[in-house]
Amino acid sequence: MLDYQTAHELFAIAEHNNLRAEAMELYERCLTEGKAIFLEEFVHQQILSNPPRFNLLLHIAGDVQQQIITLSQSLLEIRTGLVSHVLKKYQIDLNHVEPVISTGDSTQFCPADMLDYLRQNLSLDSVDFSSLELLFQTAHLTVEQLNDDIIMSQYLLELIVDWVDSLSIDSFRHNWPSTWEPKSNPAIH
Repeated sequence: MLDYQTAHELFAIAEHNNLRAEAMELYERCLTEGKAIFLEEFVHQQILSNPPRFNLLLHIAGDVQQQIITLSQSLLEIRTGLVSHVLKKYQIDLNHVEPVISTGDSTQFCPADMLDYLRQNLSLDSVDFSSLELLFQTAHLTVEQLNDDIIMSQYLLELIVDWVDSLSIDSFRHNWPSTWEPKSNPAIH
């Protein structure tokens, strides 16, 4: 049979996991609706709880950080797919046209620049070029959405980390003794 302490710890773990899952659902809602307010309000609720849920906020920050990495990998996969398609079908290497630009956790590129280069260097009939153009336009829209999601995610991550840092400093200052005296007189040799 579980004792009270063990049951309490299991309940705390379950509550932590449920809140973490709820935070990620709110994060997805932020990305879907393009508004940070949903996760911002959740974070503020956790800050106002007594005591503030530092560990939960740190785990959420880690989850958001992982999402930023995943979004950046998706950008890179789109770029790699476009470059590979053009190389295979038209024997043109676009790596020099649109190099990978990494800034922290995100990778940026512009499919429109690639398409402009192809427009200038490929002679295709209108049907072939229309299909290529559609591919690049679709990629461009996807890249724009991924970039927007990365920007939103970076904002939310910064918000969470800033609050955790602030609360940690405040907690440290609050618990620091108001006067400090050495335990013994130091000996000078």
